[in-house]
Amino acid sequence: MKGAGTERRSTGRVVWAILSVPILVKMVGIGAIVAGCFGVITFVRTRDTLWENLNASLTKRVISEAESLADYLASPLSVHDIVTVRQILGKTSARHADILYILVRDPEGKVLTHTFDGSVPDELVALPSYRLFPDDAFRVVDALEDGLVFEALRPVMLGHGGYVQLGWSHRMIAEELASLRNTILASLAVCTALGIGLALLLSLVITQPVHRLNEAVQQISRHNLDARATVFSGDEIGDLAIAFNEMAETLAQNNKTILEKENARAALVQRIITAQEQERKAISRELHDQIGQSLLALLVDMRTQNNEMSCGAYCKRHQKGIEGLIEEVRQVSKGMHPSVLDDYGLDSALRAYTKETAARHNVRIDYETNCPDGCRRLPEHVEVALYRIAQEAITNAVRHAKPSHVSVILLTDPRQATLLIEDDGIGFCAEQTPAVRGLGLLSMRERCSLLGGKLDIISEMEEGTTVRARVPLQSAAACKT
Repeated sequence: MKGAGTERRSTGRVVWAILSVPILVKMVGIGAIVAGCFGVITFVRTRDTLWENLNASLTKRVISEAESLADYLASPLSVHDIVTVRQILGKTSARHADILYILVRDPEGKVLTHTFDGSVPDELVALPSYRLFPDDAFRVVDALEDGLVFEALRPVMLGHGGYVQLGWSHRMIAEELASLRNTILASLAVCTALGIGLALLLSLVITQPVHRLNEAVQQISRHNLDARATVFSGDEIGDLAIAFNEMAETLAQNNKTILEKENARAALVQRIITAQEQERKAISRELHDQIGQSLLALLVDMRTQNNEMSCGAYCKRHQKGIEGLIEEVRQVSKGMHPSVLDDYGLDSALRAYTKETAARHNVRIDYETNCPDGCRRLPEHVEVALYRIAQEAITNAVRHAKPSHVSVILLTDPRQATLLIEDDGIGFCAEQTPAVRGLGLLSMRERCSLLGGKLDIISEMEEGTTVRARVPLQSAAACKT
């Protein structure tokens, strides 16, 4: 069973290899095979037919010539005029170049004279046995060097005057067959060349539209939805090209609709984020300027009352509670929208945030940047987005990853800004679905995408996490506009 399975797989591979041959090679091969088979069949059939016809014709001619010669030699043989017989044989041999030999025998079969230059070959000395059948006294002999010999034996005066034995070469048949072979081979070569040419033409007619269609498919796969296949004809391949163009047009329209919806969604998200930041800024200002100041006034009043009335431990406990509320309001206000981001830029905001977070969570957080003090600030919306990304990444790290060290790096150049946050925490499975990972990572990706940037999150279990946000400043400026 195992051997049979292996054989089937081998056969399948061979069939697949044959079917995988390019169409051009298939067409040319088929054309050559058809032309070759046609030529071979034609040659064999024609050769056999011609051989039969030439063989019958030459047989009749040899027998007729032998009979004529026997009648012509009757007179000199009746008087034993051997000289005249030799003259007749010489003239006959000179008149027919295909005559190989002529033997004249007496009634007993002994050779009286012949046309050989020397002696008679041993195989021709004895009288052939087929002399007993005068009506069919004919044979074909394979004489090796001379090839086939058509030999006829005819009696002179019914055998009373002797016998004439005539050997005729098959050279005429061989020449005719050779001429036929050469003609058929030439015709076969022409037909083969014509067949290959037609196969090439047909394969080009078939494959050229297929190649163009394949090129259009490749263009579509590279997101060039304007690519269209050229329609060369109205056949099946042409119908396929038309169907492909209709599909490409539908894809282009759908893509255009999707882009319009995506642009509208991005604009809506951008407006929502902008409104959210403005709202955060307003709430932060409200907390700082109203609630914070009110709590501070209350604290000052209680301290004054405590100094005047000596309220004791009760008043001091409430003073500490108010001081805690003031600190919480300050932290909430800063978390909503740090004023340092508006006043001094992203570098100062990240430096302050990492320092405060490290102190609050007892985690080592290093911050580095290639932007020296006083360097050109980034666009406001870029600074806000990168600050929020850093805030979300650091918050996720200290809350969930249990790191001992977090590194924050800000790199800027005229073309792009790069923010890198790394931790040595427990990590997580980066392949989890967005619903499992939560909205924080989605918010980070969305903020980066709206600026034309890219957010990469690399994490493995027990290997820590790396968050890299890259924002092209030109695209970000265009997005803001």
